Amino acid sequence: MTVISNSFYDDRCYLEISGHACPTEGDGYRMPNEGGERNADEERACAAVSILVLTVTERLLRFESDGAFISSLVTVEPGYACFDLEIRKGFTDEIRDMIDTVMLGFELLEENYPECVSVG
Repeated sequence: MTVISNSFYDDRCYLEISGHACPTEGDGYRMPNEGGERNADEERACAAVSILVLTVTERLLRFESDGAFISSLVTVEPGYACFDLEIRKGFTDEIRDMIDTVMLGFELLEENYPECVSVG
């Protein structure tokens, strides 16, 4: 299961996405069964989580190149992404809007694939 947590207060933003939408034994991505099949819902949820993570990563990197952060810690690896940001004044509203949009995507995934995605 993918678990998403987010907090945004004043000029600080924290977003963490952890785990795989496709259930696994251990930390890795689950391979197809012997018949080469995967659960279609899990596959859709996994793909959607991946594209949301890639989108937020790219957008935050663009904000970073524009000088939007006083400090930023960005970690993205298989099954885990974490964004810990201190936002420079003048960028807060735009970044908050972008994070709110991405969180809406995660919330829709949780609504449609509750066995795969949890927003906490």
